[in-house]
Amino acid sequence: MSGIAFTAQGVPHAFRDKPRVRRWLHSVAQDHGRSIDVLNLVLLSDEDLRQYNMRFLDRHYFTDVIAFDNSDGAAVNGDILISYHRTKENASGFSVSHQEELRRVMLHGLLHLLGHQDRSEEQKASMRRIEDAHLKRY
Repeated sequence: MSGIAFTAQGVPHAFRDKPRVRRWLHSVAQDHGRSIDVLNLVLLSDEDLRQYNMRFLDRHYFTDVIAFDNSDGAAVNGDILISYHRTKENASGFSVSHQEELRRVMLHGLLHLLGHQDRSEEQKASMRRIEDAHLKRY
């Protein structure tokens, strides 16, 4: 298997069951006809992720996840930045565990790296169906 790294910068290292998550993310990529070369999953503070959102995407608001695609071939090579605080808040609001919410945003970021979009309501609904199917397989 190729490299999937989990890091936390200035927040608790909340990633759990990393071997299982790695296998699951690899299987998601394979289901889309791709492989993962390098995937960096990084937990950040809400404010730090907002700074990335402003600097690189010119979006001046908080978000739970941002994916940066560094691929130059068929294999996925990218960074998925995740707000620790936003995922904790979302988990509470959705009545799920923090781990479940982390998996949802990791998957969401990977789906973006695999070419899925969520700009329109139709795209959002489609992406949600794909997420739900993969989350059930976890």
